[in-house]
Amino acid sequence: MHITKLSMYIVALVEFILLIIILKQEPDIIDSAQYFSMDGQHYLWTIEETNGQKLNQDAGKWIRLYHIKNGQKCFVYENDFSKVYPWEIDVGDIDGDGQMDLYVGTITATKFYEWAKRPFFFSWEENQLVKKWTGSYIGAHTLESISLNDYNHDHIHEIEIKGESKEGEPIIEWYRWANFSFYKIKK
Repeated sequence: MHITKLSMYIVALVEFILLIIILKQEPDIIDSAQYFSMDGQHYLWTIEETNGQKLNQDAGKWIRLYHIKNGQKCFVYENDFSKVYPWEIDVGDIDGDGQMDLYVGTITATKFYEWAKRPFFFSWEENQLVKKWTGSYIGAHTLESISLNDYNHDHIHEIEIKGESKEGEPIIEWYRWANFSFYKIKK
């Protein structure tokens, strides 16, 4: 039986609604992001278990991956991020290889910078997270949030960064991944 795109979208919508119900019943999820693979598989990345607050931001301990089947979460993977205080997560394909890439917003101090929100990026390879980029900042001096979205529909997710400039002005900037760095683009 041939499954049409419309029926795939309906199934995905039903799973999405069921997932919202599931997540509302789990109060210890700090943030989550969903990903639908090219072959129609549904995945959920979460930041779980409260790790207190850093810089007035709730932070978690664990990054976990679940495969969603028939509205049920099936555990796949976890990684202890408690030392870098994860607070935000998103998933997309930033390098165009057809595989999941993960953004994790962290709160860390570095050798050269005080405690601040920092963007970390990972590839999902052979059932584990692999560091792609774990720098101090991209563009915005003070990070508020990052989202990954395929705004131009080319199957490569752009990186939208919201934050403040050094002068305290609000900014929204767009970037693309370029092998081991980012370059600014216009939306």
